[in-house]
Amino acid sequence: MCANYIDTLSKKSTDKNEIEILKNKAKMNKEALKENSSSKVIVDLKNTLKISLDIFSSDYNFNLIKEKKYVDNDLLEKLFKKYKDLIKYTNETRKLYHGDFGSNNLLVEADNILGVIDWDMASYGDPLYEIANTYFWSTWLLCMKRSYAYFEKEYGNIKNYQELIKCYCIRIALIEIYENALIGNEEMTIWLQDRISKICL
Repeated sequence: MCANYIDTLSKKSTDKNEIEILKNKAKMNKEALKENSSSKVIVDLKNTLKISLDIFSSDYNFNLIKEKKYVDNDLLEKLFKKYKDLIKYTNETRKLYHGDFGSNNLLVEADNILGVIDWDMASYGDPLYEIANTYFWSTWLLCMKRSYAYFEKEYGNIKNYQELIKCYCIRIALIEIYENALIGNEEMTIWLQDRISKICL
């Protein structure tokens, strides 16, 4: 349902210019990464999600958070390694996805979905990233738990499903850990580290 729904949404209610902007943004990101390849950025230019953790050293300086007492540096090292091992399972699937899809972002009347709101995290890539996001936050929000249960039932038989979900969850976790530790949100950083440990380790 997720991929089909997003396909339908992109055809019906998303401006074609917005889709082109997202595609161009992905292309620009690839070109920027290619230019930076000499500075240890390793990327498969066919796939914006096939990025080794060296990309984090350019976009996210983890040295800025490693001295924080609540940041588990051993865990980060394990996550970096695991992520690098799982990248090989990513594929060439590219579609518009919402980035924070759940019933909390649906406008519903009776049994009809009237609209989807909160598109600020939308991107163009593997729709399984969307499912990984619902899984990552499934203990945080009941709507995400229910969404993920549905998605897993419908799409759990996709080739390399478990590996892809773990790969994308690690990416989500690393970004969230970095951003929360950077602003000093100790409680959230600890929760994030615990959550990704339960998912992957």
